[in-house]
Amino acid sequence: MAQSPFIVHELPKRIRFRVPQLGMPHREGAALEGYLLASAGVERVRANDYAHSVVVEYDGDPKTRQALIKKLKTLSQEDLAPTSHESPLPPVAKSRVWLRALGVLAIPFVPSLLKTVLTYCSIAPTLLKGITTLFTRGVKIEVLDATAVGLAAARGEYVTACLTQLFLSLGEYMEQLVSRESEALLGPLLRPKFNPVWVEREGQETQLAPEQLLAGDVLVLGPGEFIPVDGKVVEGQALINPASLTGEGIPQRCEPGDSVWSGMVIEEGHPKIKATRVGDQTTTARITRFIQESLQTRSQTQHSLSELADRLVALTLGIGATVFLLTRDPTRLMAVFLVDYSCILKLGTPVAFRSGMHRGAQQGVLFKGSQVMESLAHADTVVFDKTGTLTHRTLEVTDVIALYPRRFDENTVLAMAASIEEHTHHPVAEAVVDAAKIRHLRHIDHLGIEHIVAHGINTQIAGARVYVGSRHYLEEHEGVSFQKAESDIKKLETQGKFLLYLAQDGLLFGLIALRERYRDETPKVLQQLRASGVKRLILITGARQNKTEAFAQALGFDEIYSETSPEEKAHIVQALQQRGYQVAFVGDGVNDAPALAAAQVGIAMSGGADVARYMADVVLTQDSLESVVQARELSTATLALIQSNIQLAACANSLVMFGGAMGWIPPLFAAALHNGATIAGLLRAMK
Repeated sequence: MAQSPFIVHELPKRIRFRVPQLGMPHREGAALEGYLLASAGVERVRANDYAHSVVVEYDGDPKTRQALIKKLKTLSQEDLAPTSHESPLPPVAKSRVWLRALGVLAIPFVPSLLKTVLTYCSIAPTLLKGITTLFTRGVKIEVLDATAVGLAAARGEYVTACLTQLFLSLGEYMEQLVSRESEALLGPLLRPKFNPVWVEREGQETQLAPEQLLAGDVLVLGPGEFIPVDGKVVEGQALINPASLTGEGIPQRCEPGDSVWSGMVIEEGHPKIKATRVGDQTTTARITRFIQESLQTRSQTQHSLSELADRLVALTLGIGATVFLLTRDPTRLMAVFLVDYSCILKLGTPVAFRSGMHRGAQQGVLFKGSQVMESLAHADTVVFDKTGTLTHRTLEVTDVIALYPRRFDENTVLAMAASIEEHTHHPVAEAVVDAAKIRHLRHIDHLGIEHIVAHGINTQIAGARVYVGSRHYLEEHEGVSFQKAESDIKKLETQGKFLLYLAQDGLLFGLIALRERYRDETPKVLQQLRASGVKRLILITGARQNKTEAFAQALGFDEIYSETSPEEKAHIVQALQQRGYQVAFVGDGVNDAPALAAAQVGIAMSGGADVARYMADVVLTQDSLESVVQARELSTATLALIQSNIQLAACANSLVMFGGAMGWIPPLFAAALHNGATIAGLLRAMK
């Protein structure tokens, strides 16, 4: 029976555990990383299969530390089972690279027999891999690698053989290091941090961790708490912020029977929610799983260059054989075989893509795979959603309507609303208070506030009861008539504005209209996209045509589609593709998901709906349209870098191969020059 995990070393906010189970067959460090990352307070996890250890960085909370220790003590075989049917890339430990480097340095100074032993121990994995590949897949790059190091070793060129092996291991290690760093940056962004919650079980309330929840549990939640399950409200009312799903920051009223999803936040109220989906079945868990799988996607460039690399293997073997037949010189043959055109293709290309993804993550642009970068670089049409994409999610007051201006003028209506709303904290209240501050309106004194959850508030001003809230609250609960304001309400709602109503002792005396704030950077971003090679800019929105046209035409959009449903958005994207355009779609909400999926590249704005982030190929983490330009420029720069790396490596390798074939460059220098060119290309790809 395997020993339980235990602590090897500990620093503040960092613990190294020895996990003997990682040495068992069919157990994977990547699965352990995912298992521990799901814990609240855990920020980063790095598992080492060979060392049977895992390093955990956390928030420093003693409760998080205890939870980690408990979780590892209860570790099961299923928790370490591979998460994918695909074979993961074999990890290359940093220690192995260092050992091979030390071996290269030691070779000239050890006895002859020990040289042979050290060399063959170092190159044995490459030889075995080459032989296996030859009999299972034919002549591939692994065969050429094995031939080169094997021939050098057989000729007694031990330094050459070990140096070649070192460069192969170093290239693989560098690629995986960049890949791991890019994934590490992506993981925390989309992994929700759920804290323990109170649950009703058998008539008693118990505090449980999210992973302990079961379908059917009734959760008792309060203000500020994240909802860790998908479920339905069974008791109580609440204001719930649905930004994780819809991208809209305006809280929504939820009552018994309404559905809620994991990741939403309770802003007001203490609802009881019955869980229908928990754990891996929740919305946020499915999104995280999708993104992890997307990272394994290879681009068409990678596929094409990988196939070209395999064909170049046969070319190198053919050139080597021809040189040997003409010269009968095995030294020239070794020199030719040690020049491999395919190294920079197979190593440099994924490193460049992963490095580009890494840089993108640092700049607030998260690419879900190298194919995405390639598609975005080739896009010639960019389609924008309007709400939440070309506008901010914060609100601004646009209209103040005084229905009885002699008694309550506009400033009085706004001042009353701000004086009352300042006691609440949601986007509508903040916008109203900000508007009053801009006008330098005085505060109106009032008595205590009565807050009706998910409806509105009321108080007493100068002996009269004043109500502020939704139409549902004033009309259904307080019996206020809206007849006098119907024409104003219809006009403002047609413009897509959000309305807040004020009444005093049953009389509706004012309304305030709000809308999302337009982004100042939009004109500049559209100009930069055109300058980068984008031919068409298109606006698609569900808003009414009269609200959209003036706005879109002022920005210079080539086409405008208004009053569209989510399905119609997708159909428009597909129609553009049928006309031969390469389409990128930029959106943020649930209604954008079909179009995001249909486009060659879907781009989700920062803070967009989880569904939008799920369907998108690129997720922006900064709330600025300028990130769209950054994503485009980074994609084109990465493809240009790959092409220039290939051209430079081809020239360098051709010169080295020619020198080796002519007998001017011995095998050792051929290996050094070839691998030096490859490493230079890798370093250039990572810049």
